[in-house]
Amino acid sequence: MSSLAKINELNDLTKNISNILNKEFEFLKGQNIDSFLSIQDQKEKLLADLSQKIIDFDLSASLVKNQPQFDQFFENIQDCQKAQKRNSILVSRKIDAIRGALNSLEQKNNNSTELYTKLGKIKNSKSFNYKGFEEV
Repeated sequence: MSSLAKINELNDLTKNISNILNKEFEFLKGQNIDSFLSIQDQKEKLLADLSQKIIDFDLSASLVKNQPQFDQFFENIQDCQKAQKRNSILVSRKIDAIRGALNSLEQKNNNSTELYTKLGKIKNSKSFNYKGFEEV
């Protein structure tokens, strides 16, 4: 198989992975966990295929680097990385929201107040020392 055909095959794989990641995002946004889980095997297979093809194919060859398809491959990989990071952030936020809901249900003392840092994380209420009018 020629190097151009191999690069095109890599590009096709990265496009398929990108499509899977976009589906994941839509499923996560819609809280459709069953559909999200159903495409995980497909994503893992595509990632394994991509990894094996990258190992088999010498991407450092100078003839490969001068082809526009090579640049497209790296753009596709970067798009996949961004999509994976976006999905990971969404999953983390959903987990944090669930934990917050569970904690609020489990709390016996409803007088405690949760504060958020500038980064959107819940500030430890024990370290928060609110003095209110005592300072004045």
